[in-house]
Amino acid sequence: ITNSKGTTTGGSDGTSSIPSPPALLLTPRQLEPDWDSTGSELYRKRAHLLSSPAASPIQNVSFNYPNPIGVDIQPIFVSHDRWWNQIEHSSWERGTFRIFNKYITPGNTTVVDFGTWIGPTLLYHGQFSKRSYGIEADPVAFATVRHNVRLNENATSWGGRTSVDSGCVSRPEDVGILTMRAGKAPGASMSGLGKVAQDRGARSMTWKVRCYTLQDIFENYWRIPKPYEDVFVKIDVESYECKLIPSFYDWLKEERFLPKMFISFHPQIEACIEEEFEGVLRFLRLYDHVRVGNDSRELNVTEIEATNLRSQMH
Repeated sequence: ITNSKGTTTGGSDGTSSIPSPPALLLTPRQLEPDWDSTGSELYRKRAHLLSSPAASPIQNVSFNYPNPIGVDIQPIFVSHDRWWNQIEHSSWERGTFRIFNKYITPGNTTVVDFGTWIGPTLLYHGQFSKRSYGIEADPVAFATVRHNVRLNENATSWGGRTSVDSGCVSRPEDVGILTMRAGKAPGASMSGLGKVAQDRGARSMTWKVRCYTLQDIFENYWRIPKPYEDVFVKIDVESYECKLIPSFYDWLKEERFLPKMFISFHPQIEACIEEEFEGVLRFLRLYDHVRVGNDSRELNVTEIEATNLRSQMH
């Protein structure tokens, strides 16, 4: 977690009410994934399956995680999958939900969540954020999370504040059509632009997808206004973080208020070169506070060297 320069950490004020959004809202532009034939076919098949109630029944899932923020977290509607039992039993990424509760202020914080996979994080913070946006580049996962978001749009009081687009987020020099590969299988939460977990080498399925910079998405698509004092960004890009994170420096270096960022660094960072770690460190030094180890300890970015940063990102 990085805590915004010039601000205090987001948290609860003890109230359970969510302020109503402004009467006038700019309609966000939608990202376009521009998948190749492989990606389009993966999406089509998954979406077709989800459209059949017999093949994909709807289940009701409760978030049974500790909830100290004073907001009533409602059950969600999702396409049936045994994986959701982990949410019911609060056994999946407990630290992630603890971080959401600590740094997202109910009714005030705008949340950007990429990659959002099939929606467990998006459909949680979407219940109490000011607005929650998701991004998912895997066509199978996107078909699923889009279906799950739509199931909750009209059935809940908060569904209209939550949306998801498909595309990928890249550094400026990679903007355009890039090749994405699946770890294990499409939709299995490990797809990425580089070497992914459970990479099957030549047997891994790949597809083309359009990539955008986060600055472009903020300013020209979702129109997230400055200052970014109460914006929270969750980043899970499966091995691309050493290339992506340094690119945020030029975008945000002149901003007085920085978005809070929750960045997942994966084991593949062992392959990142020293120049990339120097870029990550330069970006982190824009912030007054940087916390690592699932928010368990403070990292002194003014004293640490890039050569030692790798060992701290766990």
